[in-house]
Amino acid sequence: MRSASRIVVIALAVLFLALPALPAAAAPALLDQPPPTAPSQPGSTAPTGVRLEPADTEEDRAESRRKIVMGVASVVLLGLVIWGRSVKRKKAKAG
Repeated sequence: MRSASRIVVIALAVLFLALPALPAAAAPALLDQPPPTAPSQPGSTAPTGVRLEPADTEEDRAESRRKIVMGVASVVLLGLVIWGRSVKRKKAKAG
């Protein structure tokens, strides 16, 4: 029981500590890119360069929140299953 509960606690701690760092880690990569240059000829195609994605809409943010909640709930339920099986195994050994 101790090892299973420790694993669940460690997994949840890592999950909660890593989630806020993910968006911050991606932001500097976008800032290091050079700005796109204007085309030299009027009829030429658009230059290749950094393609910025449109800003997140409220719907995208709600979808991201839903995915995070579902992921956390899955981890918690998995931890409960692992812990319950360890308790059941110990009871079977004792009885």
